Amino acid sequence: MADVASDIDTAVDDGACAMARLLSCFDIMRRAEEQASELRIAEGRLLWLLTGDGPPRTLKQIACELELEQSTANRQVNAAVRAGLVRRFRESGSHAWLFEASDDGAALYERSVGRHLDRVDAALAALPTDERERLVRSFATFIDAYKERPTTSPGGTPRDPGTP
Repeated sequence: MADVASDIDTAVDDGACAMARLLSCFDIMRRAEEQASELRIAEGRLLWLLTGDGPPRTLKQIACELELEQSTANRQVNAAVRAGLVRRFRESGSHAWLFEASDDGAALYERSVGRHLDRVDAALAALPTDERERLVRSFATFIDAYKERPTTSPGGTPRDPGTP
């Protein structure tokens, strides 16, 4: 793959075009990484939610927190249960199923995240320390500003930036 930094001509591209090209290039690489991962995107999002210190969640809570339709959450959660990544149980006196990451699911998630963080860390190591910190702060500011700008559907209807 060509050197992306040398491919951006700031004399020709304005800031928005250069940034859009960089984000597009990054998205292509991110998708390739996801395709090579042993953890699928939906499984990763689900395990992200169900690992850590949070309590087990109901299907309705999972759908809400992941901003999924109830039927999509149901399909994804049940597939993860069948794959052994998530365990389903009921607490005494409750009829709602609760879900949490299984030991295998948590281990797979940690491995996957570890590989990704290793790659991010190696990429950041290409920058001087002060530039790493500045990049992280600047990118966080960019993301905050980007999500504040509403997106529009093809029909021109404004949509919440967090809406899939």
